[in-house]
Amino acid sequence: MEMSRNTSLQAAGAPAQPLVWPNDPLFPVQWHLHNTGNTPYSVAGYDINVLPVWPDYTGKGRLVAVLDDAMDETHPDLIANYRADLAWNLSTRESTAQWYPWQQDLGHGVATAGLIAATANNGLGGVGVAWDAQITAHRFDLPSIRQIEEVYVLFYDGVDKVLEQGIEIYNNSWGTNVPYPVAADWQAYAHAAARDLVELGRDGLGIITVFSAGNARKMAHDTNYDPVVSMPWVIAVAAGGQDGGVVS
Repeated sequence: MEMSRNTSLQAAGAPAQPLVWPNDPLFPVQWHLHNTGNTPYSVAGYDINVLPVWPDYTGKGRLVAVLDDAMDETHPDLIANYRADLAWNLSTRESTAQWYPWQQDLGHGVATAGLIAATANNGLGGVGVAWDAQITAHRFDLPSIRQIEEVYVLFYDGVDKVLEQGIEIYNNSWGTNVPYPVAADWQAYAHAAARDLVELGRDGLGIITVFSAGNARKMAHDTNYDPVVSMPWVIAVAAGGQDGGVVS
């Protein structure tokens, strides 16, 4: 299985528009956005073909929440788009998702937020795919959770906050790696939560809920047997490599 390769920057049948070229110093090596074949092992054209979209859509007016481990709430490439007033810690029920100096291993949420909404044209770092979107962080401390049922209960409890805040897109780049036979009794919590997001969010239009398909393909893990990722209420997203192959 391979990603489709796109060698044209213009959508079929669309009128020509000036392309947006961010001045962020890392943009030239962000092959997932625009792959020119200039990074090791990359093949030009294997990217998400976002450049023709940016003249019309940059995420402006959209509100995204990232449920992950922690956030650097003063990060210079995120702060312009970051809604600290909406941040929430599911584990402690505090209005913050900030990490602390002794938690430097909790950087996954920062990286995820950057992929989504890092500011463009500020001369710093890279650029997010939706660089005009507003983004906030909802945190839960996965490394400290010892009982699998707590993960599902926290996800369930967190949905009320997502609905209350008017979140439009809910990103979940986490998983439990616990298959059905172990987690089946607790799956009802996740299903109820995800269904509420679809049926109650955005005044009935539904909140777009995205889950990572995980990183365990080489270990023969199958997302069809994951009690969270396989829910009919969510969109599961896998990863492709810069050469067009499936990598996770």
